[in-house]
Amino acid sequence: MHLACEAGDLLRAGASVISNLPAAQARACRSNSALPWLTMNGVKDPIIPFAGQGEGVVKRGEAQPALLSADASFAFWADRAGCSRQTTVTRISDSVEKRVRSGCRGGTHSEQYVFANSGHVWPGLAIVRPVIAYTLGGTNLEVDAGEIAWGFFRSTL
Repeated sequence: MHLACEAGDLLRAGASVISNLPAAQARACRSNSALPWLTMNGVKDPIIPFAGQGEGVVKRGEAQPALLSADASFAFWADRAGCSRQTTVTRISDSVEKRVRSGCRGGTHSEQYVFANSGHVWPGLAIVRPVIAYTLGGTNLEVDAGEIAWGFFRSTL
């Protein structure tokens, strides 16, 4: 997201997986490029909270940056791309929701994947140790994030 803000004119599209936009980065974002955007977040992420994070949060003894929510991060990029405010929601499964804002500049669209039972793990990556699943909030094996990302980027070519 930092690269998109600093040099968005060099990119054709952007994506973030299990990440939210830092509030300071949103305020300082210089690029006005209309980048179609893909984002994927787990609702049960204990590291990058889906609902965002306020100023003053301390983790492992260090102050953390304020983060926009996953929804606000997606809206930030979709708005910059000039996408319609209307969101089309498709249920991929009981725990996976795909949200699309179309009508972006250049005839593109932006996508958000929300994983209800997943945390800070790449979607499609199996976790074999229960303690890791517990610590990171679980994973979703119903989709493959790499396939989704490639399909999204391919659609912008």
